[in-house]
Amino acid sequence: EKGKQSGTLVELGAEGLVFSGALPSERRYGTPWVKTYIETLAAEMKKKFNGEYTPLRVGSLVRTFKDQQRQRNSPASCKTEICSSHTTGSAVDLSNASKWSGDVEREWLRSRLLEDRKLGKIVVIEERHPPHFHVLVIPPQFVPPLKE
Repeated sequence: EKGKQSGTLVELGAEGLVFSGALPSERRYGTPWVKTYIETLAAEMKKKFNGEYTPLRVGSLVRTFKDQQRQRNSPASCKTEICSSHTTGSAVDLSNASKWSGDVEREWLRSRLLEDRKLGKIVVIEERHPPHFHVLVIPPQFVPPLKE
């Protein structure tokens, strides 16, 4: 709540994004750089598929420590000093389930995320249960400059 009030956490919501029904509206927040990254990714996906696509499905954004502790099968359960990047608002989970998008869309998303990982913009983990991409977005000031 302090992050929302101070502006360090901002609400996501743009054309090309849908949210899981399990993600309450009070958790549809992230850092400004997460908002910029995800909304840009959604716009690029819309352009790539000429508007004929399934929007990016956001499964999770910011979590409180209590929310994180409730996560089943997570190595980042906040039961030790190791905790999740979700608690900082710097991470987003994007669905990779076939019931939410087609093979071509999922492959484009995977390739695009891997490209951004190589550029140092994100850290991405492809998780299986449920199938999603856990994306930690690096603050822009820490992204290495492009090599010429």
